[in-house]
Amino acid sequence: MDNKKTILVNKFCKINEENITNIDDRLIAINVITNEEEKGFINYCLAIDSFWQCCETFGTALSKISEFNSDNVFVSKIELDVSLNKEEVELLKKINNEFDEEYEYYACKVYGENNLLAIGVVFNHHNGFYEHKVEVLENGKVIYENYL
Repeated sequence: MDNKKTILVNKFCKINEENITNIDDRLIAINVITNEEEKGFINYCLAIDSFWQCCETFGTALSKISEFNSDNVFVSKIELDVSLNKEEVELLKKINNEFDEEYEYYACKVYGENNLLAIGVVFNHHNGFYEHKVEVLENGKVIYENYL
């Protein structure tokens, strides 16, 4: 996957961590759902399977960078498979103290009109044996699938 991929949204959306599908065995890092009924962008979801295996650490974190109404916020774009700087890592550590920048992770950034709104991340420290499937979905279609 091109780590410069960007999804253009340009709609008012909800941003949460709700699992809106019938798939129960995954943790949602971030879910961006449009509030508008029209063609184009409908939904973006970053998830990791939640099957726990011995001696491992895995999970998700969602950090609001700006203050916004989670039920109705303008989203201009979502950047996929991004690297995190030191300040962003520290923010995410406060949300989920199991997260460590040395773990394998997949992160995305959600932008408003001119500002960063939120960062979502899935992570895994699998001790060399266990992996977790990561899925990125756009409009219900898997656009990225890999293992951490």
